[in-house]
Amino acid sequence: MDARELRFNKYGSVDCELEHPDFGWIPFTASPDDPEKHGRELYERIVAGDFGDIAPYVEPEHVPFTLNQIQELRRIAYISESDPIKNEADYDALVNGTAPDYTAWLAAVAAIKARYPLPAAPEPEVA
Repeated sequence: MDARELRFNKYGSVDCELEHPDFGWIPFTASPDDPEKHGRELYERIVAGDFGDIAPYVEPEHVPFTLNQIQELRRIAYISESDPIKNEADYDALVNGTAPDYTAWLAAVAAIKARYPLPAAPEPEVA
């Protein structure tokens, strides 16, 4: 069996490709905690250098959300988190004949906006 494209992942195990006799090169993660003995042995061989150097783990670059993605995340949060609070305040006020207390609802909306801030507008170019 041969292995290539060795790279540590963020969990300390090794992502690689193994040459399978029937399927060719297949993705595999070698781990010292593999439930199968052959998996643990393969991990030991990889770490020992039998298949070459192991590339280090590289943290993926964070890609910021687009405006549309942020607005969608906010919409979902409003529906599931803040709308029920407002509906309850409206119902309680209607039943009790009082003005609705929107304190909890406003706090929930503010928390959602803080969690999903809108991107800043680009600075205007000065000629």
